[in-house]
Amino acid sequence: MQLRERFPMPTVPNGWYAVLLSRELQRAPVPLHVLDHELVAFRDDARRPIVLDAFCPHLGTHLGHGGRVVDGEIECPFHRWRFDAEGHCTYATSATTTPRVRVRPWHVREQDGIIYVWSHASSSEPSWEVPAMPQSDRAHTTPIHLRWRVPTHVQEIRENIGDETHFSVIHKLPQAGAPELVTRGPFATLRFPSRFDLLGRALTFDTRCDMAGPGILCMRTFGVVETRVLVLSTPADGATSHLRLLVSSTNLGRVPLTRWMIAPIVAGLAKRDVDKEVNIWGHKRYLERPTFVGPERTQRQIRTWYRQFYEHG
Repeated sequence: MQLRERFPMPTVPNGWYAVLLSRELQRAPVPLHVLDHELVAFRDDARRPIVLDAFCPHLGTHLGHGGRVVDGEIECPFHRWRFDAEGHCTYATSATTTPRVRVRPWHVREQDGIIYVWSHASSSEPSWEVPAMPQSDRAHTTPIHLRWRVPTHVQEIRENIGDETHFSVIHKLPQAGAPELVTRGPFATLRFPSRFDLLGRALTFDTRCDMAGPGILCMRTFGVVETRVLVLSTPADGATSHLRLLVSSTNLGRVPLTRWMIAPIVAGLAKRDVDKEVNIWGHKRYLERPTFVGPERTQRQIRTWYRQFYEHG
């Protein structure tokens, strides 16, 4: 079922989206099915990530399937036409004059080991930048990578963080106080305290979620252990969205090396809970006027903030 049958808004809100981890883009071009487009990613001679529309303007060959990088440019696997970082054709086999054709280049940023692409309905220049991941004085583990392909709209994934009631139902983490949402243009921060019962002892911790546009969210919990979950949601096409979680943790108090035990536990719990949510998201429809109850005001606020990413121009 196409998303437009369940969600009335455009499939791709305006903003930056994660398309690859840096380690996933090495020497060979990578085909991408994201943002309702077929794209190809590669690195130029300076190791900068480049993303172009995927189809060669000669005969429509997909540059990401069998293409290769030659002198920092991508070469078509069919007739060896080449295209530079700006998408311009620089060489065409058997041509007496290089054709003045171009494949569309996309705005790209590489930040904190992640490659992002800018998408906008009017193809405008980026109006804001990808923020750096919040840093901590405490050492974190190398992030554990989880991923899903979800039959839902990316807005549904983002609204989930403001669904106050589901934390106790799905995650078994009842909130211990009222949440606070602060918005700043395309950025927003949500804070709330939570409680976790361990061996009959109630542990409390604070959660902070820093959001950047429709596709980037960094959730951190603070207490005897600090966890960090980077939530990256990216539209794939008219039927699905990509969801990535990068999970890391610090040591438990002053106990050395415990972060290497805690991070897999947190990642395992995250996978279990997100699996439940994915099953729910995949069968939901968007309601213009849902029946919100008293404690669900944060979800209403996030929905209001999110509307800016559908404005054109």
